[in-house]
Amino acid sequence: MATQPPDLSLMELCAWKLLSCDTNWESGGPLAGQHSWLNRSQLGAELLLLPLLDGMRRFTPARFDYRQMPDQPVRVTAAAIRQVALFRGACVPRLDLLPSNTAPSLGDEPYPGAQQELLTALLNLTPASLYLYEGLALEPKLDTYIVHLRRLASLLHTLDIGAHYPDLIKADHRISFNRVTCLRARLPAHPDSNPLADLDVRFICANLVSLDLAGSGITAAQLLAAPQMPALRCLGLRRCVALFLADSEDITVAELLETYNFDTEVAARLDELSESDTSGLDALCEKFPLLEVLDIGLPHNDPLPDAETLLFPFADAADRLRRLLQRLPRLRRLDLSFTSLADAAPALSAELAAFDYLGLFGAASRLDGFDGADRVGSERSLAGFSCLLREFARDPQAATIVLRSLFQFLRLPAQPGPDNSAACGLRLLHRLLDIMEDFVWADEKLEALFLQASASIYYLIRSYLQARPAGLFDTVCRCLDVIATSIYRWRADPLTRRNFLLSLFLLLNNEIEAAIMSCSRVKLLRSLLFVLDQSCEEEEPESIRYVLAVINYLAISFDEPERQFVGCECRLVTRALQFIQNCLNPPRRIAGAPQAQCLSSAWSILWNITDESEPNCAAFMQSGGLQCLVDCHRVHSTSPDASQELMRNVLGLLGNVSEVPSLAADLLTGESREIADILLVYLSRWTADNVEAAYNAAGIVAHCLHSRREKELTKVERELDAKVSEVIRNWPTSNLSRQINYRSFQPILRLLRCRRSRASYAWGTWALMSMCKHLPDKYVPLLASEGGHAVLLEFVQEVGNDIEAVKWARETLEMLEKRQARDASA
Repeated sequence: MATQPPDLSLMELCAWKLLSCDTNWESGGPLAGQHSWLNRSQLGAELLLLPLLDGMRRFTPARFDYRQMPDQPVRVTAAAIRQVALFRGACVPRLDLLPSNTAPSLGDEPYPGAQQELLTALLNLTPASLYLYEGLALEPKLDTYIVHLRRLASLLHTLDIGAHYPDLIKADHRISFNRVTCLRARLPAHPDSNPLADLDVRFICANLVSLDLAGSGITAAQLLAAPQMPALRCLGLRRCVALFLADSEDITVAELLETYNFDTEVAARLDELSESDTSGLDALCEKFPLLEVLDIGLPHNDPLPDAETLLFPFADAADRLRRLLQRLPRLRRLDLSFTSLADAAPALSAELAAFDYLGLFGAASRLDGFDGADRVGSERSLAGFSCLLREFARDPQAATIVLRSLFQFLRLPAQPGPDNSAACGLRLLHRLLDIMEDFVWADEKLEALFLQASASIYYLIRSYLQARPAGLFDTVCRCLDVIATSIYRWRADPLTRRNFLLSLFLLLNNEIEAAIMSCSRVKLLRSLLFVLDQSCEEEEPESIRYVLAVINYLAISFDEPERQFVGCECRLVTRALQFIQNCLNPPRRIAGAPQAQCLSSAWSILWNITDESEPNCAAFMQSGGLQCLVDCHRVHSTSPDASQELMRNVLGLLGNVSEVPSLAADLLTGESREIADILLVYLSRWTADNVEAAYNAAGIVAHCLHSRREKELTKVERELDAKVSEVIRNWPTSNLSRQINYRSFQPILRLLRCRRSRASYAWGTWALMSMCKHLPDKYVPLLASEGGHAVLLEFVQEVGNDIEAVKWARETLEMLEKRQARDASA
């Protein structure tokens, strides 16, 4: 591990620990070697600062990528990146700059230089490969960063400039990327000049080995007139519809305009181009006869109203495909997806059998004699879908169409065979997560992609994670992290939001506790609070129920420092109280939502988040929690939809507050007299097989009386003391169903030293006895480790005249001594 640098700010120190601790890296399950995921549970107190660094997502030997959370100070991220350059070495093999739809900011104040500072820090990593994703906000255009690109020009061998290609070509600065061998660029249509000729302005075309022109508006004539590229072996022409217009049949100009995206210049010349004699297939075969990899997939607009899968209609598809194979003898990877050529491929199975990969999305029948899970991209198996998503990882339009087909496939009964195994399902899930990560901050035109992704990920989790395959831990961590970002980004879409919540519900109920503890739970919680606000605003009762259930599950998993952070800094306590108040206020009630169920979940969240957390209990009291509690009891204690669970959660929360001496001292007097009346009601509500509500109420009284500042009890307190002593005497001591969970017995052990209130020590002794008898393997060792034997022994010696309390204490002592003897013999 690298030596800690001097004079770091707290944020920079957190970034350094986050990015320099080698022991915190884990392999990525089925994609080992491609991804490494940070186990953040080992960072200690710095975990509280990690939400500010969630933009730093992956740093691996293969790739470094960045995306910005909307509330993340950019300067902090830039500092973190500088630490990467300092401690991981200044040179990284690959740098990805991903799109963001938010303006950089520092806190609430605009920070105009943030984007430039951030990019400067990123480019100082000296990448050998630079990827600028579609939709990346470069303002003002690319000119601002030309100085950085000039420094990198002689180092880069791979450049993905995407739609920013025109800015690079028009730049006044003389930059020559003379080492670039792999280029991806979207060339705009130029009716009067050849955009391919501009390649010679910045690149040495003779050096290009791989050229991806996806989405370009080039024509067949322009391709023939392009500069010579003798070394070219890989050519990507996906979505280059204008190139193949002369090869089509049975499609009108109106249908073309409706079905495909065209540049304005191309759209104006569709009649002329469709009647041309220059075949796009013939042009590429003549120009690049040594190709080994070719992609000519032509995905249509998404969505189309009346077409599930639309194939671009090549005339004489079988003959044209046969000629293509004959004229490109070195071809080993070919993508024909979304074209009628894919439908013709099965007739040429012998010629295609030796290929390393075939993209056949839309083929009417299976290709015989083509084995191997990674060789065919099709919609007929999990392995086929995995291949398609791998090939379409940079093309959200094509990926959306594939995901719609995947959703339909996953709803069918599982099909047998090696291409539909659990391992294939897990690989497919990771491919889907890759796409979600790469485009989560892109513009809103990708709403359809994330709707389909949210539906597909639910079925994949349900079908393949519950079987607990190898690599489950890493997969669950990654799912939680990606969904946390995605559900925040697309929370405004009700269907997408609901699908992601269902997926979270599946993940959190799959009993993978270690994975839950290792994921960025604070980040997930913050996302869910935004989702809760959105769901309440749109009055979506189903989403509200799910999001409350997921937040409650997270609240249970937090340890004490995290509980304090999310309760106070993330304002979970006040947000939960605001939700309860809205549910109780008739003009603001959520239409269609089951009030008791929603309230029960909200009180359960508060119960869990205030457990052994004095700051959260104080925040509850300061935010009007007691009045909210009284109002809830008044509305629901006699209503038809009232439930025992609701009031159990209310009393459980009040029990946590009563365990804080400074808050419990005046809980039963003064303005809180209504609390005493509520407790008296529930002390009488118990049955032989259920004493939970009365048990919680008695515990609250016991703690409050123990914390009294004055020696003498008031009339109300004496009444409560007598009532608790009476009901405890009649409670059963066996066959009890308990739903309470103790992390420590220290608050109860304190009660055994109280002498002015019988209710305090009587309830304490009964509680210890009942919990140890109910779950001896869990609670007897816990009680022994906290010095319970000495406290109970002292109690028996001092309070010998209270027969019942001493009896319960002795029963607990016997269990402790038996456990001690058994451990000694073992």
